[in-house]
Amino acid sequence: MYAQIPVYKNYGKILEFSENLKKEDIEFFAVNITPDQLIDISKDLDILFTSQTYVMVNNSSKHIFLWIGKEAPVRLRFLGAYLAHKLQQRKGFTYRVISIDQENESDEFIKSLAILYD
Repeated sequence: MYAQIPVYKNYGKILEFSENLKKEDIEFFAVNITPDQLIDISKDLDILFTSQTYVMVNNSSKHIFLWIGKEAPVRLRFLGAYLAHKLQQRKGFTYRVISIDQENESDEFIKSLAILYD
């Protein structure tokens, strides 16, 4: 199963509010169980799978988003949280980790995701 990327809800309106955000400011990763690591998919992002967990970094706002699909297994959810925290340690504690469940995406998350499609 896959989730419609939430960007398409109000794509035009979203881009109006994200004018000063650049594509270079956004990093997008898929959480991989074997081995435990983040895989950069910023250039290959097509759909968000409901059985997956993703980590997005907005370097402009210094937010690390942990997106959890509604069918993601518990191990993947915990691993995503662990790797998001490790990424926070690497980037610096000025970055804030924000957990987002599928279908409860924040405006900032959607705006950041929209930039990857621009």
